[in-house]
Amino acid sequence: MINNPWKTISSKRVYENPWLTVRQDEVVRPDGKPGIYGVVEGRHFVEIIPKIDNNFYLIEQCRYPIQRKSLEFPAGAIEKDESIESALRRELEEEVGLKAAKFVRLGFANVAPGHNTVGFFIYLALDCRKIKRKLEGSEVDMITVRMSENEINNAIKSGRVIDGPTIVAFCLYLLNK
Repeated sequence: MINNPWKTISSKRVYENPWLTVRQDEVVRPDGKPGIYGVVEGRHFVEIIPKIDNNFYLIEQCRYPIQRKSLEFPAGAIEKDESIESALRRELEEEVGLKAAKFVRLGFANVAPGHNTVGFFIYLALDCRKIKRKLEGSEVDMITVRMSENEINNAIKSGRVIDGPTIVAFCLYLLNK
């Protein structure tokens, strides 16, 4: 751990639901002055890049907070006491209806380290075969979209893909291929 110039005086939860907690910390900033800091806490998640031959599988669904459809790689929270591999398999089967023979770790990233503790593990799913999807209630509008690498590049450039974790995951894929 690095020498942190921030000092926490007190911390209190100001909001909590099953998916996230918001806390407000009373702090002493690096300049020595007092302040407050709001922090969103949540579970880490997995971000999966399913690839079959030269095609990638993404999902598109309406995202309530932004009130629009979002094109993304499949992803989902790692449940309490669940392994990363189990979360990868569960989310890939639920959202895309694929079973992977192999997962290759590409990296880890934080969602927004300026105010959020959540991070995500990025994996490439290989040697996939199709199975029946197991969508959750909030995912019934989800569709699967098959795209080439070039189509994903264009979708990111054009603003069709706006999901940060998807963009980060695809960048890591390109850097690791």
